[in-house]
Amino acid sequence: MVSPATVHPNLGRPACLWSVLMVLSLLLGLYLTVIPATAQTTDALASVNRTTVVEGSTLTLRVRTRVDNHELNLAPLLRDFEVIDQRSSTNNPALHEALGRDFQEWEITLRPRQTGHLTIPALQVGTARTHPIEITVLAVSPEQRAVMDRNVELDVAVSNRRPYVGESIRVTLTLYYNVSVNGAFADVTPEDSEWTALGDALTGETQRAGNTYSYTRFHYLYTPLSPGERELPTFRFEGDYRTHSLAPRQPLRDVRSDPVALEVRPVPAEFPGNHAWLPARDLTLTQTWSGVTDNPQVGDQFTRHTRVQATGPDGARLPRPAEADSLPASVRRYEGSARAEENLDAEQRVSTRHDEVAYLLRQPGSLELPALRIPWWDLDTDSLRWAEAPGRSLDIAPGPLQPTPDLVEPEPAAEVADDAGPGLTSRIIMAAAGFLVALALGWLLHRSGRRLWQRIAHWWARRSANPDRPSRPARASETKAEPRVRTARKTAAGASAKQPRRARRPSAAPAWIQAVRQATDQQDWARLLGLLAEHRDQTGWPDLERMARISGQQEVPTLVRDTQAMQYGRPEQQPDPVALGERWLRCLDQWPQAGPGQTDNAGPDRLYPD
Repeated sequence: MVSPATVHPNLGRPACLWSVLMVLSLLLGLYLTVIPATAQTTDALASVNRTTVVEGSTLTLRVRTRVDNHELNLAPLLRDFEVIDQRSSTNNPALHEALGRDFQEWEITLRPRQTGHLTIPALQVGTARTHPIEITVLAVSPEQRAVMDRNVELDVAVSNRRPYVGESIRVTLTLYYNVSVNGAFADVTPEDSEWTALGDALTGETQRAGNTYSYTRFHYLYTPLSPGERELPTFRFEGDYRTHSLAPRQPLRDVRSDPVALEVRPVPAEFPGNHAWLPARDLTLTQTWSGVTDNPQVGDQFTRHTRVQATGPDGARLPRPAEADSLPASVRRYEGSARAEENLDAEQRVSTRHDEVAYLLRQPGSLELPALRIPWWDLDTDSLRWAEAPGRSLDIAPGPLQPTPDLVEPEPAAEVADDAGPGLTSRIIMAAAGFLVALALGWLLHRSGRRLWQRIAHWWARRSANPDRPSRPARASETKAEPRVRTARKTAAGASAKQPRRARRPSAAPAWIQAVRQATDQQDWARLLGLLAEHRDQTGWPDLERMARISGQQEVPTLVRDTQAMQYGRPEQQPDPVALGERWLRCLDQWPQAGPGQTDNAGPDRLYPD
């Protein structure tokens, strides 16, 4: 009897082997059917640099696919994530070697819109899709927010909270931080004021409440342009920070300055109203002379150079120095161009203005050049002050350019009045003369312009019909008739070559009549007049009356004049073109065939009389 212990292994080994083979066959079939289909739809790989982030921080999503899948649809991300940045590249060498084919890679920087568990959905990349990725977003606690607020602070200070209108005050903006900060200030636009940056930003370290802070400091000049109460605009810093190099970056929220109230005072009543308002911390006026000799003479000239330097106002606000007294008539004054410059540093603005005034000596005697004065308001003492440059005394000797007493020019005011009077009268006389000349020319053109235009038109028609000139390209309406016209010209010229010029009659050859008939049928009045001009050039003597007598058609002069009116006249002077064409056709039907031997004793007259 065989025990089960000895029989079972022999009987079970084939069954076990058979089971293993069946399982391997099923797995192989699954791999050959399901896996290729899955790979076909997920032939795009997606990954993130971290799956747990803090509220407000960012993460990086990387997507890789074949290079032919070049379209990445990010629309499913926009519900839960904000796309901060997106970059793409192709054929990274390391991945190209690992995958064995060309590929494309995207790097997308995302910021979650809310806290909790979020999912980066499957993204369509051409014909492929990525797999979804789970993300956890941690909320920032109030304690962490308080720490963040203490880590980054923004402070604003002004040099004067009660400035005068037009006074430039210094605004210092300082950002304190004891963490790694990355960001920028939001743009501000102060109203009814001027805003100027002073120098570059300053960086350093300082102690605040027992802690060491780094700082970045900016200086500005703020100039209000109208009096009244106002506030400086609120400054805001936007960006992110992290506490150490391995910590994720977190956003900065509500980092802004406190409001600063200002009381802008008007111009003081003590300041003289006939001068430009000029508030400054300091102001100096200096001068130099060039071209002045020890023994000046009439005709000499020299230059007065002035320099105004002030602390606070810009160069455009600095005025030209004014002379304290009026200038004598014995000297002429010429002002040169001004030049302004500014020097800005982190603390203040220093502006400088340069002026030049040239003087021409006109009469001998003693000359007192007045002093120069500029009023300005001292902001340090809050009082009116005057900057002065002294005048100069000169004894002018007679010179070669000394004028005689009766030629001495009057005072400047009288000189301007005398110059203005004759100049105005001369301009009026010249304007009246020009008007009369224009009126006379218009009258002459009205009388003779039409006749002159007709003569020019007739000359152009004769010039166009001249066979010696190179012919212009024929119009579509002339293409068929032009060769016949040229044949008629050649025949007429050859037939008349053997006889004197005055013995020729008007040519009535069939070719010429046929060309005239064709121009009449087409209502081509310019060509018709050209044929008549050609007819005149070939005969040498025809006029309207003789042409009418030879042809037996007394209507020829009227037809020619009506044709001229149709070509050159005004619309109201033009006859009916259809009726004119019919009249020409009736005339041509009765035109006689003139022979070359006919003569006429009369001399040549013009075809188009005045």
